[in-house]
Amino acid sequence: MEKDDNKLGDFFRKRLGENEQPEAWDRPDDAIREQVLGKIMGAPRAVPTNVTILSHSLWTRIAPIAIGAAMILLVLGLGLYNWLLSEQVQQLQAERQQQEKVVLITQSDKLQLEQQIKQLDKKTGEMSQVITSVEQQLTQQRRHFEELLQSRMQQINQLQQQRTALVDSLSQLHTQIATITSTLTTTNEAITTRTTIPQPTKNDRLQKIYKKYPGDLSYTTPAPQLTLASLEEQAVLSTAPRKRFEVGYELSTLPLELPIERSFKEQRLASQRIQNQVTNAMAHGINVGYSPWRNWWIKAGVRRSSVALQQRFNIGLAYNKTNEEMRPGEPTTNELLLKTRAGDADIESAFTVRFEPGDELEEGELVEVGIEDFLTLDVYQLPIGLEYYAGSGRLQFLLQGGVQWSSLRYREYNFTTEIRARGARLDADQGKVLSKDIPSSNSFGLYGGLGVNYELFPNWHLRTSFNYNINFINTNNRKDASPSENGTAFRAGINYRF
Repeated sequence: MEKDDNKLGDFFRKRLGENEQPEAWDRPDDAIREQVLGKIMGAPRAVPTNVTILSHSLWTRIAPIAIGAAMILLVLGLGLYNWLLSEQVQQLQAERQQQEKVVLITQSDKLQLEQQIKQLDKKTGEMSQVITSVEQQLTQQRRHFEELLQSRMQQINQLQQQRTALVDSLSQLHTQIATITSTLTTTNEAITTRTTIPQPTKNDRLQKIYKKYPGDLSYTTPAPQLTLASLEEQAVLSTAPRKRFEVGYELSTLPLELPIERSFKEQRLASQRIQNQVTNAMAHGINVGYSPWRNWWIKAGVRRSSVALQQRFNIGLAYNKTNEEMRPGEPTTNELLLKTRAGDADIESAFTVRFEPGDELEEGELVEVGIEDFLTLDVYQLPIGLEYYAGSGRLQFLLQGGVQWSSLRYREYNFTTEIRARGARLDADQGKVLSKDIPSSNSFGLYGGLGVNYELFPNWHLRTSFNYNINFINTNNRKDASPSENGTAFRAGINYRF
């Protein structure tokens, strides 16, 4: 406002300073006066001289006052205008400041909202990850429960099948027990009927027995403790038709000792594992018999057993770099050759060890080789012997002995390996069998034993015995490496006599 007032004052000073007579600025000249009066009064008219002089004197007095009043009003009007204009400018500035504050507040709120939106987006992402993780865990748990439920259902089905089979077996067993009971009852009745003798007196019965069986009991002198029932049983057995043939089934143990030797070709052994594999296998067999004399039997039969030998062993060897193969950009390989001698069988196998560049072993470094092998054998035996049964009752003791021929045949061989060095497992394949020389091993031996025989029914007998086997003739060239069947065997079986 002050600058505007200065400009207005300068304007008026400039315009007033252009007058040629600055000292008579408040007196207009005649031409101006006449022009102004002509505009005010209209057409000129004659004015008396005295009136003209009077008017001139009034104008001369009034004009400066009017002009000053006009200047004052003009200055006041300009001041009032400037004041009103400044008020409006202040109001506009105040409104602008408020708008700027509002804009600032709005921008601050916008930034806060953007930050809140970012935080919400971040929390939303975290919640999405949590929800995804929970869904995955729930899915895994559901699958686990489904697999567990399926496994339990399979176990339940298996148990139900086993229960059904057990119930069927029990039913069959009850049927067999009922049949055996019926047979026993019938047999006891038959024996009772056959051995029932009228009992008039003891002496009369004894005389009848001697008269009835004079040839068979002539050598017997009745002892005081000998009862009539036992004497009658002896008489019946001595005159009854004798059973001369027998056939039966036998289950027995089979002692087997198999020497096993293992070595690596072209490797210096730090340790060598040579040991005997001892096992007791189960053999199944059938036998036949013939009785040329009472209580004496000539027996022959055949037995078969399948033996599965599983063994794990460790061999330490000094590493040899002779067989190493190195190719650019590929792992270094070395082939180890294993020779296994199991009894009469010679088996050569190989497996390859791989080393990454820079991890090769040094010459002579210790390598530990763990091998688990599986060997399946079939054993056949043909025994021929003589048995003697002592006693005339249902329970008899037996003495047996004879010779037997044995044949051992190798059926299958495989193995798995694990190689370690420097405390870590090396990269190696499971190996392969290169060659197998697996001949049959045949031998002759003796056996002998003691046992008992029990007459379960008139034609059926149960029999158990303990035997000792020994091989004394071996048909193989390497007798020190041949299998041995020396040892104690337990045998049990059931036989039918006719």
